[in-house]
Amino acid sequence: QDDRAEILSALGAHRLLRGRSMAENSAERAAELDAAMQYINQAAKMTAQNINHWVRKGVFQLIKKDLRGARSSFELCLGVRSDSVMALMGLGQVALKEEKYHEALGFYQRALSTNPVGPAAIRLGIGLCFSKLGDWSKARLAFERVLQLEPDNVDAMVSLAVVEFNQSVNDPNAIARGMQHIAAAFRIEPSDAAVLCHLANHFFYKQQYDVVEKLAQRAFELGQKDDVRAEALFQRARAMH
Repeated sequence: QDDRAEILSALGAHRLLRGRSMAENSAERAAELDAAMQYINQAAKMTAQNINHWVRKGVFQLIKKDLRGARSSFELCLGVRSDSVMALMGLGQVALKEEKYHEALGFYQRALSTNPVGPAAIRLGIGLCFSKLGDWSKARLAFERVLQLEPDNVDAMVSLAVVEFNQSVNDPNAIARGMQHIAAAFRIEPSDAAVLCHLANHFFYKQQYDVVEKLAQRAFELGQKDDVRAEALFQRARAMH
């Protein structure tokens, strides 16, 4: 029975990954996520003490924006294994989406103290929390540490750029440093919608409106998150006016 549950859980994880790669509101994405949920639920019912199934269910619920369900799944994991780094990271992500930044920071820091050599995503989460709390110096340190661990981490590059942009009032060189991070991210992942939006914003102030339109349109086509697609539409609209 455990083997069957593991197979079902793996199938659910596979469909989950496929769904995440699709446009946010597409019918194809919904179908993949529904299939993933069925596999994960079956696995969880068969082996209630296996936290891997509950972690996957929590991730699925995060993607579906069911924050209450995700919190419950990750808390169930911690009830079985209090040092589950993946569950702590999941709760951190839930709290971030709920805009409970101090709570999110606590979960990520607890994950880091549990496993100091854990995935770079822990430090990325810590950096995002500090950014939301307006502590730019600590956010910078966290994102720089991510890049020490994963030099090609595009999310950390974009996040570092945002830190620089928010320091530009007091530092005339901050914008240039921020754009260096965006340029580096673009070289690694030229199809990243967030990177394209930042580039569109840069070229808007250069008054290269044709470039802005092309970048924004590409970002809209590639974007999987509603907020990124909305930003792409904004950049395109102001370039046209």
